[in-house]
Parts: sequence; C-alpha cells; structure tokens
Amino acid sequence: MSVYKRGKSWSYSIDVGRDEQGRRRRVYEHGFRTKRAAQDARAAAVTARRGGVHVDPSKVTLQQFLLEQWLPRKMPREKRLAMLAIEQGRSVDEVQLDGSDDPDGDHAGRIKLGTYHAYESRLRVHVIPALGGIRMQELVGAQVEGLMVAMADRGLSPKTVKNTYGILNKALGDAVRWGLIVRNPCDVVEAPRVGRADFESWTLDEVRAFLAAIEGDEYLAAWLVFINTGMRRGELAGLTWPNIDLDAGELTIRWTVTESRGDTLWSGPKTKKGARRMALDPVTVAELRRWRSRQAEQRLLAGPAWQRTNGDSFGQQMPDVVFTYPDGSMIRPQTWRRMLHRVCDANGLRRVSPHALRHTYATLALQRAESMADMKALSDRLGHATISFTLDRYAESLPDRDRKLAADVAALWHGADMP
Repeated sequence: MSVYKRGKSWSYSIDVGRDEQGRRRRVYEHGFRTKRAAQDARAAAVTARRGGVHVDPSKVTLQQFLLEQWLPRKMPREKRLAMLAIEQGRSVDEVQLDGSDDPDGDHAGRIKLGTYHAYESRLRVHVIPALGGIRMQELVGAQVEGLMVAMADRGLSPKTVKNTYGILNKALGDAVRWGLIVRNPCDVVEAPRVGRADFESWTLDEVRAFLAAIEGDEYLAAWLVFINTGMRRGELAGLTWPNIDLDAGELTIRWTVTESRGDTLWSGPKTKKGARRMALDPVTVAELRRWRSRQAEQRLLAGPAWQRTNGDSFGQQMPDVVFTYPDGSMIRPQTWRRMLHRVCDANGLRRVSPHALRHTYATLALQRAESMADMKALSDRLGHATISFTLDRYAESLPDRDRKLAADVAALWHGADMP
C-alpha cells in the first residue's frame, strides 16, 4: 500500500526505481496524523521527483517547496496537459493526468491561469530571492514579517505586499496540511493592511458623449453590451451565439477568455455567481440583431476562410463566437482595451479601461436603485458573490442618498419641527 496506517499515525511510500541488482527501491515517510495528510505529502513528494531526485523533507528549502511541489499542484489543468503533451510528443487529447498530479481526482487545488501566473511571478520576484534558501522546517514568522517590512520599505504598494503575504500564507498552509511542517509561520504575522482601492469610472455626461461617439462604430453592439450590462472584457470575448436569446431579450454568461503571458484560455466563470443570466434592453437587442446579420454577410464573403471555431493555447475549441473580425477570428480581451482607447482618442473622451465601463455601469445603476430588490438584482447582474460586496464596493458613489437618508430619519424624530 502506498498510504497506510502504522500504529496511531499514517505513513506513505513511493517507488524510486531499482538498485544495481535490479531490486525495487522505495522511500518511506512516517508520523502523519491523518490519512489525508499522508496522501498530500506523498503527492507532493511524487511531484518533487518529477524534477529529478527525492529530497529528505527535513532538508527541503522554501524555494524547492514552492517551485517543485506547490506551484505544480496549483497549475491549471489545461496548462499541465499542454506541457505533458509537449514533453511526450503527443496531442492534448491523448494525454491524461495521473494520480500524482491530482490525488483527489477533481483538480480541486488548481487555479485559474491568470491567478497561477500571478502566484508564480510574486513568489519568484519577492519571496524566493529573500527566503528561498531557508529550510522549510526552520522558517519562522519573524523572517516572513521581515520580508513584508522590506517590501514596504522599497516603496512597493500595500496591495502588492498584502497579495504576496496572502500567496505565501496559502502555500505554507498547504505545507502544514501535507505534513511537511508542523505550523504555518504566517500565523504569528499580522497580515499587511491595504486601504480601499479607488476605481475610475465615467460620469453620466461622459457616458452620453461616448454613446454619441460610437453611433456609427462597426462594433456598436459590443459597446452597448459593455455599457448596458457591466460585463467584464473576458466575458464579452467569450460570448457565443447559443448563449444569447434575442427573442427573449437575454444572454447567459457561461464562458470567459483569459489572457496571461501569451497564453489564452477558455474557461467557465471564476465563481458560481459569475455564471449568470441577464436581461437585455431593447436598444441592445436591436443592435445585436443587426450585428448578427452583418456577421452572416461576412461569413458568406469569407467562404472557406471563415473561422467558425476559435481555439485557446491548450487545444480547446469554441464555436460561434459573437464578436469577431471579418474572417471569424475572435476579438481577444486585450484588444478591447486598445479599441476603446482609439474611440476615446478619436472623440476627445477621457481614456478609461474596459473595466472602468463595468464600474461606470455599477455606479450609475446603484444610484438609480430604489429598493433592496433593485440592489440585489444589480449584484446578480455584476456576478458578485453577495449584495454586501456590491454595496461595500460602490457605496461611496451614493452621497445624495446618504443626505436623503439623514433628512428622512431626522424627520421621524422631529416631524414638523424640521427647519
């Protein structure tokens, strides 16, 4: 058995090849409190062996753990499959992940592509140069705290410091769960604080100027979807015609496109709330009908050259993308930013990002909300996990409502005595 109980604790073994006489060699580790801890530690050890040799857990450095064990376990399934396909000289469809890649069989530990690259970048740039050479079992909270202080002293933003701490805390928490260390050094370190992040958005007058500017734009339908739904640019890029019902006047967000370090990935929304259905206004529906007719004409003109499916960097293909170039190729998320800036520059509008259109929609819609039901509907349209998140994020955009609330409540106390 590769994982087994020995007395009151759990142990694991892994096959490390054969000796000079051809006899099978195995490495054993003992003393895990639970079966799950032994399974996780075994999987981490197998992953480490992919890089070459087995390392005694007591000698594993933070760098070895992060780069050889933790990050490989977090790698998105699609990226891991693509890497294995390249290593084995096979197609992605012919490759399967084995138990050492995912001992639980559900890829529960894996993260989105952009998140994975952010983890890897912060660990390589900030953590490993400072702490990478320290053995895992010798790492203490003071060293982690010293890194956070040093990052702040170098002028790095509070958000960068906090995010780096969060990634390291998550990794060391997994190390405890896998039985590699007894306690997480981050537990004794106060988490860095960061103030509320400011976000840019347009005023109502700027939105009206934008709508006037795009009246004859080729991609008017896309801009209307942006400004009338608060959709993210990855969600806009991932829209497909089967998920738009023009007769019912609604669309469903089922896919998003992520771009990170040259990789493109089709995937589902980040959260359950992200997969959502939204009603469309009549103006946007009418323009989408016109766009669908225009796209059909482009398909006829392109003939066999029309690109009916659009693939990502990992072999996944998606048919019937809504917003495409004249040859049927999809407009990628990063491109929408450049296109928006061109519209702004050509019409004397203040430059904002596509995500600012989402903030603009949320801010102006919240100002129009008249009840908690309206706010709940807005939160659902934005794909937020809770209404409290929506209110906390955009409450500062409601100064007039704050003033009205103050007057209304005071009127309850003072009645006719109000000045």
